[in-house]
Amino acid sequence: MDKIKIKKLVLAKLAKEATGEMSQHDLEQGGEWHEARKELEELCRRSGLKCKVKPFDQYQGPYALIDDSDHDHEYPAKVWLNQAEHGDKYLLVCKDLDTSNKGIPFSTPQELKNLMKPDIAKELE
Repeated sequence: MDKIKIKKLVLAKLAKEATGEMSQHDLEQGGEWHEARKELEELCRRSGLKCKVKPFDQYQGPYALIDDSDHDHEYPAKVWLNQAEHGDKYLLVCKDLDTSNKGIPFSTPQELKNLMKPDIAKELE
């Protein structure tokens, strides 16, 4: 590999670190966020939901995009790891359920399953 290619790779890596970007590679085996990806996938599986974990950034971590085609939510539901030091472990963000967009905190797969029920928006009002 010539010096120009090496320099471009180094600059790209530094730019990524400076901006906090995350790539799919960070979620793969050996990546910095691999364990978080596995945790979110397991949470969804245990909730009986399908999801795809997507990279976001190095500060907030990845999120699980819920496949809620069985529900009639207008907006996609996303599960994030809660970055707060205390409280619930996860946040569900779905504009249909939480117009503040701050997220609904929860801690267990059963809670997520309950939040994703088709008629939950009426119960949360």
